[in-house]
Amino acid sequence: MSFTLSIKNAPGGSVIWDACYGPPPAAEICSPLLGLSEVWNCPYNPYGATDLRIGVYDSNWNVKHSGTNLGPIYDGKDYIYDCSSGVLSEIIPESEFRNISIDSIEPTEVEVGDTVRITARVEHRGAGQTATIYAAIGIQGWLWFDEILHGQRGWSFAQSSGWEDYYPRVDIDITSAIPSGVYDAYVKVKAPLLVSPTVRDCITVVAVPTEPEFKGFAIEEYVKR
Repeated sequence: MSFTLSIKNAPGGSVIWDACYGPPPAAEICSPLLGLSEVWNCPYNPYGATDLRIGVYDSNWNVKHSGTNLGPIYDGKDYIYDCSSGVLSEIIPESEFRNISIDSIEPTEVEVGDTVRITARVEHRGAGQTATIYAAIGIQGWLWFDEILHGQRGWSFAQSSGWEDYYPRVDIDITSAIPSGVYDAYVKVKAPLLVSPTVRDCITVVAVPTEPEFKGFAIEEYVKR
């Protein structure tokens, strides 16, 4: 892998820039001369270097700005240097999600009054955020999902430059709104919208008898009187 470096807020009259790190001259790694909007894609692992040096120049090679002893810088990261503040920062992408699915459903056989816990699996990277995780029980049709019961909750996702796995959980109360039968389920992140595949025939709602029932009725003992 490698790291990338760009600059912003260069002084007026600036035209080009470059950057180097490592002890000069034998072990020094330097960028080519770059336009102000160009990015240095360094192919070498910097191993946490803290001696990054940045120079910004006008068309006559006069130094318009310089930054020294910048870092640490690491492999696989994207950085931007602000010439106005002299601060080097890691670029954190916007929050995004991918690969959402249902990881588990507990219990899978329920009756009215019970609670189903649906655990999702989803990958996240980028800026930290609290997203709403939504889960529904119903029937998957040809074109849409006919929801009968649902639940939702907020779940916190930490800032990360790489993809991280999360297992958010949503509880759904089983009410009299759902008849007995076998049902499907799905989960989604509400914003930005990401919907899981439907898991079919995964939850069975058992009917509760409306009248008292007995079974196993037999004579255990007979005494003649």
